[in-house]
Amino acid sequence: MPPSAFAFWESCYRMIVTSRPLDALALRRDLSTWIADYAAAPAVRAVAGLALAEERAPLDPMDDRGRALAIARWVSRRVRYAPEVGEIVESPGYVLGHGVADFDGLTWTIGALCASVGLRVRVCLLYVCPNAARPAPPVLVPVHVWPECFDRRSGAWVALDLALPVPLGTPAHLAAARVGGTRSPARRV
Repeated sequence: MPPSAFAFWESCYRMIVTSRPLDALALRRDLSTWIADYAAAPAVRAVAGLALAEERAPLDPMDDRGRALAIARWVSRRVRYAPEVGEIVESPGYVLGHGVADFDGLTWTIGALCASVGLRVRVCLLYVCPNAARPAPPVLVPVHVWPECFDRRSGAWVALDLALPVPLGTPAHLAAARVGGTRSPARRV
């Protein structure tokens, strides 16, 4: 689809947040709020419906895993993962219109599309705490963030992480192990 087809996204923007240290828990809270806000828009649901149709998603309304993976595949065909210098959070309209995003832009886009069709979405976060040994309040620095959808049939969360070179749906802890993991202490919330 041409970028003009995404003109309905009211907030097509990039927020530069490098002026302050990025707080991992605030990022997760903000992304969760933004996902819910975007999911409520009828135009977002229309795009999610288009994605499901183009990916020939399962028609069974109980196949949450199949529908979530179909939306993630649809986004993966249109958006290239590109890490960024500093921190810029891209709205789903920006991501789909420009075809490029880092992990938070992909999380917001996939999460909003999945939530708009009634899938239960959560934002997962991997962070490091560089000052954990000091008595000062901890600083939680995000390393990675990704969306997961709950599959009612299996009772499990399905990881929808396009930023890692592993198959969609791979559980996050297995994905990190396959990519090489992390040498610094990291924690998932």
